[in-house]
Amino acid sequence: MNWVTNPRFYECIDCAAVNNIIASAGGAGIGLYSALNPRVLHNTVHSGAENAQTPLLLASVMHDPDDGRDTMTAGCKNVVLMNNIFHKAATARNGPMVQIRVHGLESEFVAMRNVYFFERGIEPGPFRWGHGAFFEDERTETTFAGNLTDWKTHMNGTESGSAEANPHLDRTYQPICGSATSRALTLSPPVTDDYNGAPRKSSSNIGASSAPNSKRKPYPPLPALASIVATVTFAPREFLPVWPLDHLRNHTPTTYVVARDGNDNNTGTVQKPFQTLAKAIGAAMPGDTIYIRNGTHTLTKVQIATPNLTISGYPGDPRPVLFAPTDGENSVLYIAQGGNYGGGAELTLRNLIIQGGQI
Repeated sequence: MNWVTNPRFYECIDCAAVNNIIASAGGAGIGLYSALNPRVLHNTVHSGAENAQTPLLLASVMHDPDDGRDTMTAGCKNVVLMNNIFHKAATARNGPMVQIRVHGLESEFVAMRNVYFFERGIEPGPFRWGHGAFFEDERTETTFAGNLTDWKTHMNGTESGSAEANPHLDRTYQPICGSATSRALTLSPPVTDDYNGAPRKSSSNIGASSAPNSKRKPYPPLPALASIVATVTFAPREFLPVWPLDHLRNHTPTTYVVARDGNDNNTGTVQKPFQTLAKAIGAAMPGDTIYIRNGTHTLTKVQIATPNLTISGYPGDPRPVLFAPTDGENSVLYIAQGGNYGGGAELTLRNLIIQGGQI
């Protein structure tokens, strides 16, 4: 990079993402890293952030100049976000729909007429962790996590005309009904074509695809939609106060119990324990504790993708044995990566015997 013409070391200047379809992204659907004057217009992110990050991510990149100057970190500046669809599948990990990382944004975030949808359900009421789409600002002076209504206030009235709604995409990623079909803002200059280069069927359609009958280039396969539920039935837990984001302070941590004579159809209590550790890990949320009763529990690479869990031998019992029937190369417990929301960070293991494998 040229430090004379680009003294802040921006990664992209006056860049634009227009009419893109991003499907089944393991990480960020659209990531803005140290971007100056970026424009994100008429894009469709479907099944974004399946394993890590967020469908829209604003972050910074650290540079260490070789001319003796101090390390420099430039956040995004003058961001324009309009007429996009951001979608997360029901199978995606818990996490924000939009995230601004610690140094991710310096100034000016203008967003309008976007649609956000998490297949697990829409949360119509006050913000609750894991219910519906939520938004996060990790900047030190403006830390925030909340739903779209609160996000609009936090970002000083931006996201005018945006909604949390099902865009009802067809197999060509075109919104066929609902709020997405008549939500778009006419831009200046307007975006007159769509993903496949055809004239937009309607200037009011958001997202990348508007003219499904003019297939000038192939569409990526549309992932199968999960069943949409009106009300989310699970009750995710908060992080403990040691985490940077302690905005969910009203949670009482839950305890689950695993026993060899248990049943995975049980509720995981002392009286009705689960039989497998995998079942308990799947039920647990950040801040919870899993107790394992005495005995040998045979495991094959049980994955932990929830942060801030405690897995312990049951108080008063001899230490349980977690056994992997392999040659020693197999992981008894696999600690997944993925940051605050998708990884197994801050895991506590206590009073356990690990045999035949590794962590």
